[in-house]
Amino acid sequence: MSTHKRILLDCGFYYGAATRNLLRQGVIDKKWLIHAFEPNPEIDIKKVAEEFPLKIETHQEAVWIKNGKVSFTISIRDNASHIKGTCGHCPKKTVKVTSIDFSSFVAKLPKAFIYCSMDIEGAEYKVLKKMIKDKTIDRINVLETEYHDRFMDKYPIEDWNKLKNDIRKRGIKVISEE
Repeated sequence: MSTHKRILLDCGFYYGAATRNLLRQGVIDKKWLIHAFEPNPEIDIKKVAEEFPLKIETHQEAVWIKNGKVSFTISIRDNASHIKGTCGHCPKKTVKVTSIDFSSFVAKLPKAFIYCSMDIEGAEYKVLKKMIKDKTIDRINVLETEYHDRFMDKYPIEDWNKLKNDIRKRGIKVISEE
């Protein structure tokens, strides 16, 4: 692992929208190490990463609660692909992709300021709950996430708000799109 003092974890890299926005806003610069996670096999994330003047390590893996293989639904709307069962978009097709235990990944990172952008189409709730349980959430300094409430029948907005408040109480800045 790298010795960078500032790390961006871009979960749901897609075509680099979050990284691009953070770079444009001056939040990140060339001194940062970016870990880009995007499981969609139809997106060449290595090629997308080359568009940036940044050090980007690509991970063609789904951010999840365990290592292995998961069914991944590629949606008709390609920016809404997701781990099967975590979201409600209309599927174009379903494929098996590699998943990563994100909590374990975070635990192995070097000591650094960590900004986590998490837009993983409904899997956020389970991933963040596991990170709280494992105490790896405490490695994160800033968490920017989107709650996909229109697809989250099992987790009402009240549960999401409680989860965000629990994370904030740990001293983590939470930026959330509803």
